[in-house]
Amino acid sequence: MAERRTEPRFEEGRFVPAFPHRLQNTETMGVLDQLQVLRIAAKNPLGSLSDIAFERPVIQTRFFGMDLTQIYDPEMIRYCFVEARDNYRMSSFRQGFFKPVVREGLLTAEGKKWQHARHALAPVFTPRSIEKFAEGMKQSVMRDIPTFVPSDGEVDLLDITTALTYLVLSDALFSGGISAARDEVLSLVGEVLATLGKPHFLDIVGAPAILPRWGRGKGMSATRRLRALIREVAIERIAERERGEALPDDFLTLMIGAEAAFDLEEIEDQMVTFIGAGHETTAQALSWMFYLLSNDERARSRAEAEIDALDMNRPPVEWADALPWTMACFLEALRMFPPAAAILRQANADDRYGEIKIPKDSAVMVQLFALHRHKLLWEHPDAFMPERFFGAAREKVGRFQYLPFGVGHRVCIGERFAKVEAGILIACLMKQVRFDYAGDDAPQPIVRLSLQPAQGMRMKVTSR
Repeated sequence: MAERRTEPRFEEGRFVPAFPHRLQNTETMGVLDQLQVLRIAAKNPLGSLSDIAFERPVIQTRFFGMDLTQIYDPEMIRYCFVEARDNYRMSSFRQGFFKPVVREGLLTAEGKKWQHARHALAPVFTPRSIEKFAEGMKQSVMRDIPTFVPSDGEVDLLDITTALTYLVLSDALFSGGISAARDEVLSLVGEVLATLGKPHFLDIVGAPAILPRWGRGKGMSATRRLRALIREVAIERIAERERGEALPDDFLTLMIGAEAAFDLEEIEDQMVTFIGAGHETTAQALSWMFYLLSNDERARSRAEAEIDALDMNRPPVEWADALPWTMACFLEALRMFPPAAAILRQANADDRYGEIKIPKDSAVMVQLFALHRHKLLWEHPDAFMPERFFGAAREKVGRFQYLPFGVGHRVCIGERFAKVEAGILIACLMKQVRFDYAGDDAPQPIVRLSLQPAQGMRMKVTSR
C-alpha cells in the first residue's frame, strides 16, 4: 500500500497528485488503496488523479468491481464519443451526480427526451437570438458593476462573477423575472452546490439510487425552492400570453412558444440546467482567468491595451471577436481550469479500439483536467500560455484534445452564448478595474458541479 497520503495540491502552477504512480495500476490497486481513493475522491474528484493520467494515452483499471477506461488519446475520444456514440449511454455515476438537481434537463436527458429538448431549444441559441441577447447582457453588466465591484479594496472575486453572471442570465432567461429574489436565488444555488455539487461515495461505487444519500437534505430543499420560483414566473408568463399581452423577448418566451412547447416540469428542468451549467461555469471560468492574469503582467497588459482600444459602441455580440488576445486568455483559462470535470459514459455492448477492449457496462471517462494538461498533447502543459489560442496557433490545437464545452452531438448548446457573455463581462470589468490575487497560497481547485477555488478567490481591486 502506498505511503503518501496527501491531498492533491498546486506547486508553482504544477498539479501534484495525491497518489503515487502505481495506484492507477490494475495489478497493484488493492482494497485498502481503493478505499483511500474513494475517501479522497468523495471530497474532491481531482484527488483520484495520479501522475500517469497526465502521461499515458489510455488507462484501464477496476474500481470496486467496475471496469474503468480513462481516455486521453484524441483519436480514441473521437471514436467513442462520435463514431460509436450510440454504444455509449450516460454513466450511472454521472446521472446520480446531476439528476437530483436538473432532472431531465439537457445535461442529463437521453434518447427521445434529449432529442425533443435539443430541437426545441435550438432557436434560443441561433446567432440572431444571441445577437439580441448580447445587447441586454451589456446593459445588465454596465448597470450592475457599480453595485458589486468596488473601485478599491479587497473582495472575493467569485462573489462578483457569480452575481454578475447570474443577473446577466436572469435577464436573458426571464427578463429579470426573479431578479427581485436575486439574493435568495444566489443563496439557493450556493446551497445546491455545497451539498449536491459533490459526489456521494455511494454514487462513486455504483450503489442503487434507492439507497438514501444522507447529507443532501438542505440541497434538495434548496432545489425545490429554486424550482418553485421558476414555476411562478413561468405560470405568470403563460397567463400573460393567454391574455394576449406583449411578452418579453427572452428564453422563457421562446420556450413557451416553441414548436414543441415545453410543459411546466420541462421548463423547470431546462431553466435549472441553464442556471447551473450556464451561470455557474462561466463565473468559475472568469475567476480563474483573472487569477491567471494577475500572475502574468505581460499577458494582462496586452489584454488591457486591447480592451482600451475597443469601441464599446459597436454591437456587443462582436466584442469577443474584436478581442482576440483577451479571448485567447479566456480560452487558456478554460484549458487549465475546465469548469466541467469529466465526460463520462457507459458501454451498452462490448467494444474494441485497436488492442483496447471495453467491456459491456464498463465506464469510459475523459478527465478534462488531465486531458488539458496531458504531456503527450501540450507543450509546457502547466504553463499559462494564451499564445496557444491566438491567431493561427489556434488551428494547431486538436479538435479532441481541448473539450471545455464537451464533445460530439452533446457539445454544449450554449457555447457561443457563453463566449459572447464572457467577452462582454471581461471587457466591462477590465475597462474599469484591475484584480490582483490577495491570497496567501495558490487557490486549490475542487470539483463541485464545476471546478472552483476551494477557498474562494481573494482579490485586491484597484481602479484603472
